[in-house]
Amino acid sequence: MGAGDKAQSLVFPRPAEKHGTWSWLRPAQGQAPWTPYELTPALPDAQFFDSPATLEDGMLRLLTEPPEQEH
Repeated sequence: MGAGDKAQSLVFPRPAEKHGTWSWLRPAQGQAPWTPYELTPALPDAQFFDSPATLEDGMLRLLTEPPEQEH
């Protein structure tokens, strides 16, 4: 997960589909709904910090946008 002002985001390579909104859904405790996190595009020059990497359980979600209508 992101840090600081991006605490509700996840750095992730953006999928190729561009006609919609991508987010990461992380399971909540018990019967609570899953929590969505905004995807922050990964930079091509990745930086690895001293803290160990973590593996998160979740799902990648695409909310599609309706096609534009021609007039």
